[in-house]
Amino acid sequence: MADRLRTEQKLGVEESIVSNNGRYQLVLQGDGNLVLYGLKGRVLRGATWASGTDGQVATQVVLQRDGNFVVYGSRGRVPGGATWASGTDGQGGTTLVMQDDGNLVLYRPDGSAVWATDTVEPPAPPPEKAYCCNVARADGSRLWQKTIYASSKGEAIAECERLRFDVGGAGFGLGSGTCSSGELKQPEMILTNISPALEE
Repeated sequence: MADRLRTEQKLGVEESIVSNNGRYQLVLQGDGNLVLYGLKGRVLRGATWASGTDGQVATQVVLQRDGNFVVYGSRGRVPGGATWASGTDGQGGTTLVMQDDGNLVLYRPDGSAVWATDTVEPPAPPPEKAYCCNVARADGSRLWQKTIYASSKGEAIAECERLRFDVGGAGFGLGSGTCSSGELKQPEMILTNISPALEE
C-alpha cells in the first residue's frame, strides 16, 4: 500500500494510505469520516485524528492541484460539495505523507510542511531492567527478596525503599538482574509471591 497522495490523487470510501512501517493508516470511512488510526487499528480509542465528518456522506478525499486536501460529499467536486478541507489552498502543498511516526503531513516540493495533524507518537519509554531488592532485618539477615523491573536505577532504589518500608525492614540492598535462590544464605527465607503481612 502507498504511504502518500500526490497532487490530484484521491481516496475513495474505505480506501487508505498506510505508513511504511504499517503502524498508521488514514482511511475515508463509510460513515463519511476521514480518520487516522494508530497502533490499535480500527477499535475504540484507536483513532488519533479525525475530520469530524462522520454522519455526512463522503465519496472521496482529494489532494487538489491548489494544495487543499478536501473531503467531498455526495455532490462531488462542485462548489459547496466539500464536507471538510485542510484550508491549505494556495500554499503549495503537493504531497501528503502518512509518516512512520504517526503524523500526517502535507509537504511542498522543497520539503517544508504546509499542514499536519500533529499526531506524532511520543518515543517509547526506555526498556525496563531487572534489579534484585533484598530487604534486611536489623541483625542483617534477609527479611524479603523481590525482583523489581524499572527503567532506571533511581526508580529501582525508590521501589526497593517502598518495599523495605512495607515489610518493616531495617535496610535494603539492590543488585542488577533477577533474584535467585543462590543469592540467599538461607534459601528457606525466600518469600516471593507471599503477602508481606504473613509471618515467616
